[in-house]
Amino acid sequence: MECATALQRPSPLLRRSLAVSSRSSSVFPRRQNSTSESVRVPIIDKRKAQILSMHGNVAQLMDLATYETFELAIPADLQGDIQPGQETMYVEALGRRKLSTP
Repeated sequence: MECATALQRPSPLLRRSLAVSSRSSSVFPRRQNSTSESVRVPIIDKRKAQILSMHGNVAQLMDLATYETFELAIPADLQGDIQPGQETMYVEALGRRKLSTP
């Protein structure tokens, strides 16, 4: 008989859980988020550049939006794929740049 009674009347904790889940679509009850913690999210900018020249494993590039020139190391997987005069993509994040595949 105890099993039938337990199935008919949910425990107070289960009733509270059911009430919370019926009010929101979340599995977990809502809670106050702390504003004292901050998370730094890097902004990753993918840009186009033209390869001006290549010297060994270093390429001189010009950003096509700002016309800024800079040098970047050529990764081993891109060594034979890029040539001077081509347009390529690079990624800029947290003040650092890296050649990427288009």
